Amino acid sequence: MLSAGLTRDDVEVVLRPVSGPTHAATLTAAIERIGGVAGTSVSALAAGELRIVVRVARPVSLGSELRRVLHRRLRTCAVMDGRFHVQLDSATVPAEPAAPESAATPGENGGTPDESPADHTMDTVPGPLAQVARPAGVRPAAAPRPAAQDPDAPAADVMVGALRSMTDVSMLVFDADLRFRGATGTAHEQHGYTPDQLVGRSAPEALTPRDWHRFQDAYRAAVAGRTTVLEFRGADETVYEYTCSPVLHRGAVVGGMVVTRDVTALRRDQLLLSELQEVFELTFDHSPICQALLSPDGRWLRVNRALGELLGRAEPALVGREAHEVTHPEDRRVEQELVGDLVAGRRDRYALQKRLVRADGSAVPVHVRMSAVRSPAGGLRGLIAQILDDEVLTRAPAPRAVR
Repeated sequence: MLSAGLTRDDVEVVLRPVSGPTHAATLTAAIERIGGVAGTSVSALAAGELRIVVRVARPVSLGSELRRVLHRRLRTCAVMDGRFHVQLDSATVPAEPAAPESAATPGENGGTPDESPADHTMDTVPGPLAQVARPAGVRPAAAPRPAAQDPDAPAADVMVGALRSMTDVSMLVFDADLRFRGATGTAHEQHGYTPDQLVGRSAPEALTPRDWHRFQDAYRAAVAGRTTVLEFRGADETVYEYTCSPVLHRGAVVGGMVVTRDVTALRRDQLLLSELQEVFELTFDHSPICQALLSPDGRWLRVNRALGELLGRAEPALVGREAHEVTHPEDRRVEQELVGDLVAGRRDRYALQKRLVRADGSAVPVHVRMSAVRSPAGGLRGLIAQILDDEVLTRAPAPRAVR
């Protein structure tokens, strides 16, 4: 299902042009690395077109994620008839090699991507790690495989596999000499390098001069026992959060760890929430309807301009005072009983005709709608009031047709 930019449940992705099974396997594996994707199944591969059913485990902005994982290989991405139609850049489509009879088809054996030329033509983006060639003779130490009789071996394999499959996080570990000792996660593939190209090299060697100048203080701070958090933007507008922190052993700093996270979606959501908050503020303040927020004990927390004008009182003169103080004395008892029901959870809202007292002592009839705001556990967090001036209601002209 596609709604509000988020994809849920199963959705079909159509990609073209696709040169053959090997290219299809590369594309399928890239899509499977998207966070929130539970798996894929190829429904068709014919006439240069690949159709994949993507199983989405949680709401995800699939359009943005496709642009991120396919990067320069993607030319356009559009939603039509409930499907994602992806047009690839034909210049990045690799020639399909002659496949032996035992060649794997898309999705077999986990769908590990091949090392196609397109994977290595991405521009190096400003980031913590540069695209480098590992020097001859330097190879990372092979991780020992757990013994078959070790009852914890399956769990360990699962954890290692989970670390290696992370799409939006990269982790690098370096020693006190700033030499990389380990790397995991696949987010760094977006920058065109593999862990094997980093392990065994020092940070000044592995980083471009520009990046080393940018991040050297963070590395040196880590081996001095301090944590640094930075944020930067890649060439494709992807936003990364870069956390460099010390690694301790028996209370002593023995090195550091770099965690790079793709926070593009998070920052986008934060920006959206900020914009929505701004819209709410403007709507609340400038609404022609009198509105107010009250504390659980019935004190004004915030009132809008219309309510202040109705009562003849400025907001500072109302905030912090009990709301029933501006209710006509003869109407207080009925409303106090209704507020008591809100506090006790016997009702969630009420509507009431009553009178408010203006600053000059005059009474004005109003129609009040009061609603409770509750926590997930059901506790009362506050009250929202909307107040309509009866004089405004009675003065409103009857609707008429416009010719």
